Amino acid sequence: MAGQTGRHSKWRPETGRHSNQRPETRYGIEELKDMAYLRGTLHISMLENAVNSKEAKLSEKESLQKLIFKWSNGDFNSYDEAAKERILEDLLPHSNIKEL
Repeated sequence: MAGQTGRHSKWRPETGRHSNQRPETRYGIEELKDMAYLRGTLHISMLENAVNSKEAKLSEKESLQKLIFKWSNGDFNSYDEAAKERILEDLLPHSNIKEL
């Protein structure tokens, strides 16, 4: 099926690349919006760089079973708490999610 992604996908907003993409190919987290058939596990790292997080439309990904969110190991004391909350709210998954 066109647009279907495998059982485990890893998205890195900091580089704008999917783990299976060549290094010169760059995407933002908003590119996930068109990936309607994502399923299994999705790992999104370095969330502080996900400035367009709402565009990912995770609430529409009915086949996702597990989401893994990861912030970088940097100093978050300087990162705005309200911005962190907004990113997490924007990435609210579909109700079918089994593990977050």
